[in-house]
Order: sequence, then structure tokens, then C-alpha cells
Amino acid sequence: MIDQKKLSYTEWTSWLNEKITPSNITDWQQTDPRVWIRESANIRDRIYPDSDSISYGYLYENIPILKQRLQQAGIRIAAYLNEIYTP
Repeated sequence: MIDQKKLSYTEWTSWLNEKITPSNITDWQQTDPRVWIRESANIRDRIYPDSDSISYGYLYENIPILKQRLQQAGIRIAAYLNEIYTP
């Protein structure tokens, strides 16, 4: 799904960063990986299709989830590292 967009890492990063709000940052700064795992488990059946071929409809419906999960990952790893390395 990421490759299909034909964006560079810089383009992806810019686009994703522009869409993150201060409210998102507050909501996503959970540093407990068990929370992240639960969220992933809850969407697993939706994002992993039963078929080997991925339709345009699948991509259209799930790209927002991909983008949100990438944004959350960036915020969460930053919060996690801050927690670990803050004296």
C-alpha cells in the first residue's frame, strides 16, 4: 500500500506530520506497548484480507488506517524514547 503511493520517505513524513493535531499527540502518547498491540489486534481482521489479491476498494477503505497507524507510531516511539531517556 505504501509503495503504491509512489512517495519518498520525505514526502510521506511531511504529509503525515502536517495532519497530526495537538489533540492527536495528547491522545496517542500512550507508551504502553500492550495498548498498541490491543489496537492492532482489534483491526487485524479488517486489514488482512482473506484473498491474495487486493482490490482498489480494499486500498481505498484501508489507506486511512495505514496513515493513522504510521502517525501513531511516530508519536508513540517519540514518547517512548522520551520516557526512557528523560532523567
